[in-house]
Amino acid sequence: MSERIVPLLACLLLAAADAHATDDGLRDPTRPDAAGAPPAEARRAPATRYVVSAIFYSAERRVAVVNGQAVSAGDRVGAARVRAIGQDWLTLDVGGRTITARLAKTTVRR
Repeated sequence: MSERIVPLLACLLLAAADAHATDDGLRDPTRPDAAGAPPAEARRAPATRYVVSAIFYSAERRVAVVNGQAVSAGDRVGAARVRAIGQDWLTLDVGGRTITARLAKTTVRR
């Protein structure tokens, strides 16, 4: 009977030693966080950039391409609403702020 108890006690001692070793404040970099949440730096929302790649401007219609999306006044681009479109700019309302975005490279065809 003692032949069975010795391996069992050895396993229990090893398990207790392993549990104690993880309580010393060291974190295993190969193991994910307990909650599976990304680090704080990754949880921050990235700043949204609004890239205006084209503006089609005429007396009848004004359309801009912002972040690859064709929009007119009143449309939404992400969290922003398009307020107005000019020949080489547009204004956006973002969280109560008004920002102006311009064409990266101005090329006007008439």
